[in-house]
Amino acid sequence: MKKTLILAAGVLYFAQAVAEPYRANKPVMCDTLENVTKTMKEKYGEEPVWFGRDLENNGNYVLLSNSQTRSWTFIQFTNSWACVLGVGDKSTLSFGQKSSNK
Repeated sequence: MKKTLILAAGVLYFAQAVAEPYRANKPVMCDTLENVTKTMKEKYGEEPVWFGRDLENNGNYVLLSNSQTRSWTFIQFTNSWACVLGVGDKSTLSFGQKSSNK
């Protein structure tokens, strides 16, 4: 019984430690908003499909996508800069729609 309690306590401690948030140092490319969106449009045919605003940090976000190639780019921006947070493929917009993962 004592071994079971010790093992259970160890598992709970480990699970709690794993669930802790951490800060990642991720390389991010930044430029002016005009340059970033122009590059994504000319090189990948991506257009804005979603905008959002960060209420805590007063930042803005935009999701660019190409519906034919299904490529996407997620950007954080202000009036003076824009940073690419992520890029990818196989995008699917599903606002109230069933998504198809082809």
